[in-house]
Amino acid sequence: MSFVHIKTYGCSFNQLDSQIMAGKLAARGFQIIDDDKGADLILINSCTVKNLSESKFFGDVRRYKEEGKKLLLCGCITQAEENYLQNELKDISVVGVNDLDKVAFIAEQTLKGNPIQFISKLGRKKENEEQRFEKESLRLSSPKIRTSSLIEIIPINEGCLNTCSFCKTKQARGQLFSYSSLAIKAAVQRALESGAKEIYLTSQDTACYGFDIQTSLPSLLKEILTLEGDFRLRIGMGNPNHFKKIIGDILSIMETDDRVYRFLHVPLQAGSDRILDEMRRMYKRRDFEEIVFKAKLRLPDITFANDIIVAYPTETEEEFLQTLAALSKVRTNVLNYSRFWLRPGTPAQSMYKGADFVDGAESKRRSKMIREHFERIGLENNKKWVGWEGEVLISEKGKEGTNTFVGRNLYYKPIILSSEKNVELGQKRKVRIVDASWMDFRGVVLE
Repeated sequence: MSFVHIKTYGCSFNQLDSQIMAGKLAARGFQIIDDDKGADLILINSCTVKNLSESKFFGDVRRYKEEGKKLLLCGCITQAEENYLQNELKDISVVGVNDLDKVAFIAEQTLKGNPIQFISKLGRKKENEEQRFEKESLRLSSPKIRTSSLIEIIPINEGCLNTCSFCKTKQARGQLFSYSSLAIKAAVQRALESGAKEIYLTSQDTACYGFDIQTSLPSLLKEILTLEGDFRLRIGMGNPNHFKKIIGDILSIMETDDRVYRFLHVPLQAGSDRILDEMRRMYKRRDFEEIVFKAKLRLPDITFANDIIVAYPTETEEEFLQTLAALSKVRTNVLNYSRFWLRPGTPAQSMYKGADFVDGAESKRRSKMIREHFERIGLENNKKWVGWEGEVLISEKGKEGTNTFVGRNLYYKPIILSSEKNVELGQKRKVRIVDASWMDFRGVVLE
């Protein structure tokens, strides 16, 4: 028996791919282990969003090679960067993001000393029904090993319709390819039958789901919600230019079925319309704000997650302050922020010259300002929840060594609970929030 350790970087879609590869390896007799030291093979699933994640990836590759480990690589870096396969990674096995069904064979050959690189570039526009079925089956029907017995990640589409100037992921995941609603519904049904309580609907952009097959995200949600069962759905990230077309229908579904978390992840990226145009985001700041205010008018306590890129090339101080103002205006609940990273092969690489880039020290200063600004807003937002009482689904264990659990209420608030009163994963318990930080909550079990 051979032991495999899987290391995953990036989004929930990457996490899903790792779970699928783990399932396929286990079915072929491999044992998946958490400790890399005892592994015969290291599988690294990479992310190409930031320079930092790419640096960590190559750091891992160098370290494991020095340790004499056999390597198998996957993910967006190896899918999008063909030149790496011919240079830095030329003697290392690689499996493409569209070829996960080959992972066990490639793993076997790698351990025999025969590195294989297999990456297919699938078309997105002319698939026949057989090809469509194969692609849906790969991610919706493949056996997998979930990292949580209660949380199932289900992809609803691959790729997107945007052409953002900073984005490298597009080169790996391609144009929009939506899975059929019936195939997705069947995957949800199987997940529920296997004990899942939370369903994460994920993709590179959930808001454009179905635009290529004459359907939509609201239609998909309605189809899934015809299933019986006590479960919760979380909608993954969707871009504003698509969400604005469907937000009314999404809110109507949330209002009428409390199995859908009242949570949306809609990235603004920048508060300046000029910078949004430079980013090729295809919406204005007012479009984003209208989505938020429409939602809060109907669901005042809805949770919004937001993404911001700090110090995009040519961004002035005044434009940066517009981003701070936008965060204050919409009162963002969750914020993912990052300094701009120039990714090779993206439109931004040819759009900007040296003088266009924001100085490193200035970039750090703006990033610090964003963090401090959001921590103030986040704490003010969260303090309003102290004293709230209601039901939560206990779906996660807390940090290792803390003997705690995390429960989520209807608004997807993370409420940390001690293990007293026989708290167990999968339970629904009534709790009271007794304290809050800018990022989470502390609660006690009432019954």
